[in-house]
Amino acid sequence: MLEERRVPWYEAAEDTIKNMQFGNVAIISGTSSGKTIMAILASYFHKRVLFVTSMRVLTVQHAHLYEKIIGSRDGVQVLNGGFASDKRNWSNCKMTFATPEVLVNDFIDKKVKIDDYDLIILDEFDLGVGNHAIANVARIAKLKQVQLLCLSATLGDKKTEEEIMVTCAIKAIVQPLIPTPEKYEYLHLQPLTPHLKQIDEIFKCMMVSDAEHLKSYLPKEPKSDVFLQRELKMIYNKIKALPREQPFYDSMNIYARYYKLLHAYRICLTESYEVFQDYVMKLQDDDKKAAEQILTDKRFHAIQELVQEDSLLHPKIAGLKLLMDTIKSNDFSGIVFIRQKDTARHLKEYFDRTHFIKTELYLGGRKNKADRAKDEETLAKLSSKEIHAVFTTVLDRGLDSKADMVIQYSMPRKKAGRIQSAGRAGRFGTGYVYYICLDHPLDKGYYFATNTKRKKKAKKKVYFFQKNAQLSLF
Repeated sequence: MLEERRVPWYEAAEDTIKNMQFGNVAIISGTSSGKTIMAILASYFHKRVLFVTSMRVLTVQHAHLYEKIIGSRDGVQVLNGGFASDKRNWSNCKMTFATPEVLVNDFIDKKVKIDDYDLIILDEFDLGVGNHAIANVARIAKLKQVQLLCLSATLGDKKTEEEIMVTCAIKAIVQPLIPTPEKYEYLHLQPLTPHLKQIDEIFKCMMVSDAEHLKSYLPKEPKSDVFLQRELKMIYNKIKALPREQPFYDSMNIYARYYKLLHAYRICLTESYEVFQDYVMKLQDDDKKAAEQILTDKRFHAIQELVQEDSLLHPKIAGLKLLMDTIKSNDFSGIVFIRQKDTARHLKEYFDRTHFIKTELYLGGRKNKADRAKDEETLAKLSSKEIHAVFTTVLDRGLDSKADMVIQYSMPRKKAGRIQSAGRAGRFGTGYVYYICLDHPLDKGYYFATNTKRKKKAKKKVYFFQKNAQLSLF
């Protein structure tokens, strides 16, 4: 596979170098295709290069890759949040690998001169929307007139793509055809238990009256009483704009009650009973009126009783148990993607206790030096198969893991996230991606909405953008 990709990598790098004369260039290519290699090759003749990537672990990983390609570590440095601000030295190194937050903060503090660089490589630039640090790096590059070379496996939906293109001022897109390892995707549709069906109906009954009130703040009738995130945001902004009189306080209480109920509904059906019970305890510690109203509702008591009475394993855990058996019996390694940290902790505890399978956690959040060292050790153990699986709420971008299997326990919310997380499987051989999806709209909606499969194979393309932003294909 390496030899098959060597020539296309050089060809993609040549295409990129040629198109840099038009301005900022983007390389769009699938996960495991070697975008980092293409970018390093294309940047070789630049005097000073800043390689910006979204995770600390990736700054180190990319620096090692650079050393392998160039054959030397001379003139290379890594700067990320693991270095104290006063220890970061933006010296005259030819290649600097950095996280976007560190770069932006040091730019604001005038510790780094961006115009000393003649190229910034922006990894995972599909994150460059809103006030994300990646977007701010792109804005700084535009301000200082430093050329950008942007990398991503996808640009997401059309609206996001338009914003990214403007923010990063992309003038040309290179889409190389690179052979990648085979990957197989499977959907495990898990039926609801009889108890879970009853729980589903009670939750819907509890939410319907609040949903009716909140619908009045939407411009058109929603498709369901289970509002989408953008609908919730619209409702909240409309309520927030009301004068501070009784209708405002009543509506804000209804919104808070609905929001808490919706969260309880989602985690009970699509995460686990244990995480739902943890959330009930959090509601008991919540001194807000909305929490009290939920806890004193007899229907909510009925839900709690049904959860405690259900003798069957939660369908999502039952599906994961089958896949963990597959991992163990085939001596595979796997990454399990989960939305809730509490779910990840409960699943690790469950499989450690009942399944005798070696697992570890890799969760996001602020970490000290010891935590980061443990994370690096976890990834090394996964690669060497000292452990069978890692439960994670992150690790979906760029990581060169040697996992044979990716399991989506929680359905990805966005197309880009789905592509990136699936890309962690089989980066160096055949990979398998499994979706443990509850046979219910709460899960199935996200599964089908983020499905990016295409019947036709992509062709090698180079796009050019004119000043009027109209697209023409040469």
